[in-house]
Amino acid sequence: TEQGATLSCFVDCSYGCHVDGRSHAGFSLHIGSDNAPFFVSSKKQKDCVAVGSMEGEYVALSAAARKVLEFRYFLDSIGFPQPQPTVVFEDNTSAINLAVAPSVTRKSRHIHIRHHFIRDCVAKHMIKLVHMPTDLMLADFLTKPFGPKKFTGFRDRMFNTGSIP
Repeated sequence: TEQGATLSCFVDCSYGCHVDGRSHAGFSLHIGSDNAPFFVSSKKQKDCVAVGSMEGEYVALSAAARKVLEFRYFLDSIGFPQPQPTVVFEDNTSAINLAVAPSVTRKSRHIHIRHHFIRDCVAKHMIKLVHMPTDLMLADFLTKPFGPKKFTGFRDRMFNTGSIP
C-alpha cells in the first residue's frame, strides 16, 4: 500500500466517440492510496484524430504524463519528494507496450513526435505504467456514459464515498 503524499494517476480514452471522429480522453490524479482525486481532466482530443484506440490511449497517456510531471515537481518543492516513479494506471496493453518499447516501430511512426513524451518519462523512471482492467478503470467515469448502477459505483469511488465498483 502507498503511504504519505504519493502521486498516482488513472488514464482512459474513448476512441472516436465524437461526431467529427475525435476521441475523448480523461485522467485523474490522486495523492495517497484510496483518496479522491485532486485534479481531473476530461476533454475532447483536439490535437489529433486517432486512427485506432491504441493511438487515442497513447495520446491520452502523454497528456497525463505532462500533468504528472508538473505535480511531481510541485510536491517536491513543498517538501513531498516522489522518490519512486509515479504509477499511471492504463487499461490498454498496446498503448503500454508502445510506451515501454525500446524504439518506435514501423506501425507507430505516424504518431506525432510530441505524443512520444510518455516514452521519455518511462525511460527516465519518472512514470511507471501499470495495467488496470477496464472494469476497474476509474478514468472510465470521465470518458464514457454508464447506466445507473455502474455510474453510482464509479461516482462513489471517484468521490471517495464507496469502494471500487
